[in-house]
Amino acid sequence: MHFMRNSHYSSINEYAGLVLLLVALSLIDFGYCYCYRAGYDGFLNNEVGLSTTMEYDPDVDLTTPELVRRHGYPAESHVALTSDGYLLTLHRIPRGRGHSSNLSRPVVFLQHGLLSSSADWVLMGPSHSLGRPCGSHRNNTRNNTNIQSGRVFNTRDNTNTQSGRVFNTRNNTNTQSGRMLNTHNNTNTQSGRMFNTRNNTNIQSGRSGRMFNTRNNTNTQSGRVFNTRKNINTQSGRVFNTRNNTNIQSGRVFNTRNNTNIQSGRMFNTRNNTNTQSGRMFNTRNNINTQSGRMFNTRNNTNIQSGRVFNSRNNTNIQSGRVFNTRNNTNIQSGRVFNTRNNTNIQSGRVFNTRNNTNIQSGRVFNSRNNTNTQSGRMFNTRNNINTQSGRVFDPRVVKELQIN
Repeated sequence: MHFMRNSHYSSINEYAGLVLLLVALSLIDFGYCYCYRAGYDGFLNNEVGLSTTMEYDPDVDLTTPELVRRHGYPAESHVALTSDGYLLTLHRIPRGRGHSSNLSRPVVFLQHGLLSSSADWVLMGPSHSLGRPCGSHRNNTRNNTNIQSGRVFNTRDNTNTQSGRVFNTRNNTNTQSGRMLNTHNNTNTQSGRMFNTRNNTNIQSGRSGRMFNTRNNTNTQSGRVFNTRKNINTQSGRVFNTRNNTNIQSGRVFNTRNNTNIQSGRMFNTRNNTNTQSGRMFNTRNNINTQSGRMFNTRNNTNIQSGRVFNSRNNTNIQSGRVFNTRNNTNIQSGRVFNTRNNTNIQSGRVFNTRNNTNIQSGRVFNSRNNTNTQSGRMFNTRNNINTQSGRVFDPRVVKELQIN
C-alpha cells in the first residue's frame, strides 16, 4: 500500500510539474509579445512606462512573409499536409538581401515555442532577428494563425474538430521538414513542395510535382518523382530514371540510358536508338520501333505492332500474334507463321519483311531496306531511298522524302 501511495503521488507530481511548465512558457511568451509591442529599444533603455502612449507600428498587422519582405528580404510560403490531415504553412527566407539566387546555403530549420508562430523569428527587425541572416525555414504548428485552410475533413462523419488537446510537435516538424526545398545552386523553382536539384534546373508547376532529384540541365514539368542526371526533357511523367539524351512524355516508369524517344508508355528498359509508342513494358536494345505492344524482348531491327509477347532476334516483323520465336527472314500475317525470303510483291497485307525491289500498298507494318515505295502504311523501318506517304511512324536513315497526311 505504501508503494502504491508513493507511485500515485509521483504521478500527481509529474502532472503538476508539466502544468507549471506549460503555464511558465505561456507567461514567457505573453511577456515577450508585450515587450515587443511596447517597443524593443525603449524596453531595453527603461524608457517605457505602462502609461506611455506609443506610436502605431505597421508590423503589427503584417504576416510573416510581409514582415520579411518589408525589410528587403525574399520570402516564400509552402504548405505541408500532416499524416492526420492538417495543412501547415512553412515560411522560408531563401537568401539574404542583395545575394545571388545561385548561392548555395545549408538548411536551417527554426521551430517556434508554445502558443507562438513563425513570426517570432522576424518580429525583432533585421538587426535582432535570427530568422533573417540564416536563410532559414520556419515551421508553424497546428492551430496558429499561419495554418492554411484548417484541416482536411472527412465529409461522411460531418466532424469539424478544432483545438486538439495533445500537440504532436514531432509530427509537425517532420512533415514540414519533409517539404523543405534543398536547392544548392542555379535552380529556378516555382510553387513546388520538395525539390532536390543541384544545378541548372528549371522546374514549373511543382505542386503537381512533389519530389525531384535532378542534377543538371533538366527541364521538368508536372512530374512527381524524377531521377535524371543530364540533358533530360520530361513532361507529365511520374517516375523516371534516365541518364542522358532522353525525351519522355506521358510515361510513368522509364529506365532509358541514351538516345530514346518514348511516348505514352508505362515501363520501358531501352538502351539506345529506340522509338517506342503506346507500349507498357519493353526491353529493346537497339534499332527498335514498337507500337501498341505490351511486353517485348527484341534485340535488333524489329518492328512489332499489337502483339503481347515476342522473342525475336533480328529482321522480324510480327503483328496480331501472341507468341513468336522467329530468328530471321520471317514474314508473318494474321496469326500464324510465314517464311518468305525475297522478290515478293504483296498487297493488302498486314506484316511484311521484304529486303529489296518491293512495292507495297495498304500495309500496316513494313521492314524494307532499299528501293521501296510505300503508301498508306502506319509503321515503317526503311533504311534508304524511301518515298513514303500517309505513314505514322518512320525511321528512314538516308535520302528521306516523307509526306505525312
